[in-house]
Amino acid sequence: MGRAEDLYDRIVRDGVKAIDEMIAAQQSEELFLDFKGSKDDGKGSTLHDDDRNNLAKAISGFGNSAGGVVVWGVDCRRDKSGADIPKKMPLADAKRFRSLLEGAVSGRTIPPHKGVIHSAIEIGDGPQGFVATLVPESDTAPHQAVGKYLYYMRAGSAFVPVLHQVLAGMFGRRPQPVIVAAWEEQTLENAGTTLTPVVYLLFENRGPVTARDVFVVAEIESFGGPNSTANLQYMHNHFTPSVNWTEKLGEGAIRHMVSGPAYGFPPGAREKVLRVAPSFAPPFDRDFRCTFTVGCEGAPPLKLELRTDAESLSRVYMQVTTDLDRDKRDDSYKKQIVRQLLGLQQ
Repeated sequence: MGRAEDLYDRIVRDGVKAIDEMIAAQQSEELFLDFKGSKDDGKGSTLHDDDRNNLAKAISGFGNSAGGVVVWGVDCRRDKSGADIPKKMPLADAKRFRSLLEGAVSGRTIPPHKGVIHSAIEIGDGPQGFVATLVPESDTAPHQAVGKYLYYMRAGSAFVPVLHQVLAGMFGRRPQPVIVAAWEEQTLENAGTTLTPVVYLLFENRGPVTARDVFVVAEIESFGGPNSTANLQYMHNHFTPSVNWTEKLGEGAIRHMVSGPAYGFPPGAREKVLRVAPSFAPPFDRDFRCTFTVGCEGAPPLKLELRTDAESLSRVYMQVTTDLDRDKRDDSYKKQIVRQLLGLQQ
């Protein structure tokens, strides 16, 4: 067990007492310990962008080094003498903040760090408290932080950006392609008895080398109700689908496609790879959930998800179908409805 694991176990075991001892001793941030206050004090229903970025830097920096612990809900700033002084700024809901962190981990670095764990530390009966995040030294490093797409290492009490070439040399690895995927909302095709939002899955290669054997695996896990279906269409003839992607798909369907041997996805390239057009019609008696696994040869796969609960599907459907000002719908309105139906963030 390393220094980071020992520190994490002590914080989890002793709880608020361990944090109070750090505050009383005016323990500053060091090689294995980082303090972070939440930008919105943990009050939001989603993780604040600043907190997402700090999580990405911590996973990359600690994972590429000897590991470390982040204590959320403690702010550490320099006083007039220049010393770093920790100060408690408890999270509004420690357990909720822990859940938000858990949901964000897999998408904050490339490749994802599978060893990251979190523990909520409540004050008294809660819900206020702190969260301790353990980032062990990674055996799949180097990890690139999503956002600014930089590599970090821990140096003293800071996360320092490091060039990819330096890390690649340190870890003895050849440069790898880096596939980044994102959704682009388009429009609402049908707005009558059936709603058909359309989005495209975009690929971008942010790595230094050409990507080959680019692939997508789509799984329709739950589709909102018995009258809802999906339509998936690959965009380029250099991809070979497992079946005809243009067919209507119901729940439980799994489809995959992979690029042919002659196709190379060069560095800096950006393409629409897949058109996704679900069709929603009542009743909505279960959630909508589709997962997409994407990647290429030589790089860990990424997972994306489209997900909306049944209550939201019903609410948005009623909003659109009972709207009397249909002629006033512009592209902005339609894209907003697409985001609501598919659970996409603004």
